[in-house]
This record gives sequence, C-alpha cells and structure tokens, in this order.
Amino acid sequence: MEFQADLVAVSLTGSDELVHALYKLPMANESWNHSLGFAGTEWNQNRTAHDIFAAQTLFIDKLGQIIGNESYGHVPPIDRTNPADHRIFRKNFTQPPQMWCTHPANVDREENAKRHYVEGGSRCP
Repeated sequence: MEFQADLVAVSLTGSDELVHALYKLPMANESWNHSLGFAGTEWNQNRTAHDIFAAQTLFIDKLGQIIGNESYGHVPPIDRTNPADHRIFRKNFTQPPQMWCTHPANVDREENAKRHYVEGGSRCP
C-alpha cells in the first residue's frame, strides 16, 4: 500500500520530490524534537515559544553547523543530464526507526518512484 501511495504522490509532484521528502524526514524529525524540548523549557520558565516552526528551521541549521555539514537538511543536487538515474538512498544494514518498521526501505521506495520517472510539476494522465 505504501508503494501505491508513493506513486500517487509522484503523479502529483514528480519522482524526485517524493524522494527528497523521504530524505528530509529524519532531519525534520530530529529538529522537531529539539524544538519541542525548547518549547517545553520556555513553558517551564513561564515564557512562550512564539514560532516553533521557525525554531525547527533554526535547529536544522544549527545541527548542520554542529556536525560540520553545511548541506545538512538539504537534498543532494540532481544530475540534470539524466535525473531518472539519480539516486540518493543506498542499501544498508541498518533498521528503520521503530515507528517506520512497517514501511518499505527508502531505497526501495526510491526505486518504485523512479521506475517510471515523472518530472517535477508534471502530472500523469
């Protein structure tokens, strides 16, 4: 079912856009958790975190600085000469987080999304 849902997303946004979203999810999740912690700290000190989404963006940037990776939170550039062959995910031996254990591996989802490549902004008939 997840593969089919991915193909619906691909038909609306394009193959690369789905893959890019999958790539950004772990970083978004990590920075969201930091943002929630920040908001909780502010609340405990009788202050308000006015824009938790802005805090999330700042945490993504800060985490990239901490780990010395300027491209953290950004997808790798696509080789525009043959975007259908461009891949982000590689097979590995690590397990997905428990909350995603029922989902296919991202490498398999990327292959599914690019089996019939759809350019961004175009729609399937």
